[in-house]
Amino acid sequence: MRSTFRILFYVNKQRAKDGCVPIYVRLTVNGKSTFVSSRLTIPLPLWDSAANKAAGKSIEAKRINVELDRIKAKLLHYYQRISDRDAYVTAERVKSAYLGMGEEYETLLEALDKFNRDFKQHVGVDRAQSTYRKYDNVRKRLAEFLSEKLHREDIPLKELTETFITDYDLYLRSEKGLTPSCVCIYTKPLKMIVTKAHNAGVIARNPFADYHPKKTTKERGYLIESELQALMNHKFTFDGYGKVRDMFVFSCFTGMAHADVKGLTQEMIQRSFDGDLWIVKKRQKTSTPFKIKLCGITKRIIARYKREVAGTNLVLPIPDIAYCNRVLKKIAAEVGIDKVITFHMARHTFATTNALAQGIRIEVVSRMLGHTNIKTTQIYAKVTDDMLAKGFDEMAGIYADKYSLAQ
Repeated sequence: MRSTFRILFYVNKQRAKDGCVPIYVRLTVNGKSTFVSSRLTIPLPLWDSAANKAAGKSIEAKRINVELDRIKAKLLHYYQRISDRDAYVTAERVKSAYLGMGEEYETLLEALDKFNRDFKQHVGVDRAQSTYRKYDNVRKRLAEFLSEKLHREDIPLKELTETFITDYDLYLRSEKGLTPSCVCIYTKPLKMIVTKAHNAGVIARNPFADYHPKKTTKERGYLIESELQALMNHKFTFDGYGKVRDMFVFSCFTGMAHADVKGLTQEMIQRSFDGDLWIVKKRQKTSTPFKIKLCGITKRIIARYKREVAGTNLVLPIPDIAYCNRVLKKIAAEVGIDKVITFHMARHTFATTNALAQGIRIEVVSRMLGHTNIKTTQIYAKVTDDMLAKGFDEMAGIYADKYSLAQ
């Protein structure tokens, strides 16, 4: 139910001084009132009690009426803001907001906006533009939910409950048709922000503490040796396709994510203890250091684009991630690979086909990928059919030496 709000200007004759009286403002919300000083005075004969403003068209009357209109507009603004944002409005809260006093009611969208502003300052330093766009989309999706389901522009952090996040989760899954992985993307930042507010003492309890989005284990795609070789041997008529292919192959043999290839600069390629060239870098996503030794294939790719990056400090002229992913789908069709290829698949291909399938221990692969937890590497790494066959062949040899079956 919408609350009623009234503003009334009046003078206090008992506080008259030198023929002037102070002007006060009475604020009334749902029949309950409070007053606040306008910090204006007016000659008593100039005050129109019926109209609640200065009488006449004198310069003094016009000045006072302009100030009264400004005060009224400001009070209406605070009332509307509190009314739209909260389900609870009182005359005292409007007064406190007008005076810049009282409790600050930080809202969910305000907290998310602050997070996004802070994050944006790190873009290009240790954060990617694509990640910022993701958080911006999180904000837009949350605003849609507030408007469509709660009919509100925002909600104070103190009004959040356990049902808010579960209702939002259901909204994303049922009405927006998002996958469990996408739901995690849209709810994880909210949980993080509310947890920070709780830790900072802004809210007494964390209403999202027990919320854990349901996840499904997603099969990580990768290219097998024959597919990777077919991709590397294919001759493209369009140079742009060839460039994207080369960047993808570079990642297949270094395990580097797109953001890390994009941020690869000349000083990050160093001659190491063995006299060969290594990439020494920190992962943009986690700031975890990693080292990758350049092989013949990666060296040739770098040399192929040396002229194109001349005059810059970059190593490779990699296009943006969205363009790469669009082109890779077309490349897969042209080469005859029946898989939806994304740039990130190169990282999985490195881990599975070019490392673990070649006998490299998973602890070493984890370091190569710059993972902070070996469990992450286990998600990337898959046991291929060739690895299974090799394992069974080795076991068969062991069985033959150890066991015999009676005739």
